[in-house]
Amino acid sequence: MCTKIVMNKLYLGNRELGYELFSDGEIVEMTEKQIISEIKNGKGIRGLVIGDSGKLELDAAGFGMRNLMEKRHIGNYKPMIEDGCMVNMFVTVIGSKETENGVVYEGITNRFKRVDLDEALLVTYYNMGIINGGVILKEDGTLDVPKCQKETIKEQVQEVETTVEAEFTAEPETEESIEVENTSEEKTEPVEEETKKKSTKGGKSRRK
Repeated sequence: MCTKIVMNKLYLGNRELGYELFSDGEIVEMTEKQIISEIKNGKGIRGLVIGDSGKLELDAAGFGMRNLMEKRHIGNYKPMIEDGCMVNMFVTVIGSKETENGVVYEGITNRFKRVDLDEALLVTYYNMGIINGGVILKEDGTLDVPKCQKETIKEQVQEVETTVEAEFTAEPETEESIEVENTSEEKTEPVEEETKKKSTKGGKSRRK
């Protein structure tokens, strides 16, 4: 997976603060100066490049960045480029993995939710403007995921009924089973003590 990927541009009212980036499962906040410094030092920043003016620009050529979501308040998002864009959520492709049904492309939304996309759904989302980065439309009409996987994606527009779900891990079940076992062990000792007391009392009554 790529090192740091820009997800949102941050504002406080109309004042620009910086950017939110996704890095190895963490959300990182950086100012424009910090990002420019890392790019100049050759560190991995995906989605932004330094333009001729010295300011940050979308990396369309290297990362296929077409748009970026602006976060202007808690839960308030809007596309930076609003021309014809009707979506309120973007998905950035960050990698791929091999499955029994073929290649599945890994994406993350600008709200930092992980999603898995098959080839057809990726193409559909791209055509709808939901895929804002991580994919490049080549001159021959194919989609290429740069720096993340080796294969190209054939562009085919078709209906897709695939449901996108987030990946969850469930570990609490193991902890609960351990707690139950410990509780049963604690309850065993008092029962044995009560049995011994009863047997002792019974012996005394027989001697009388």
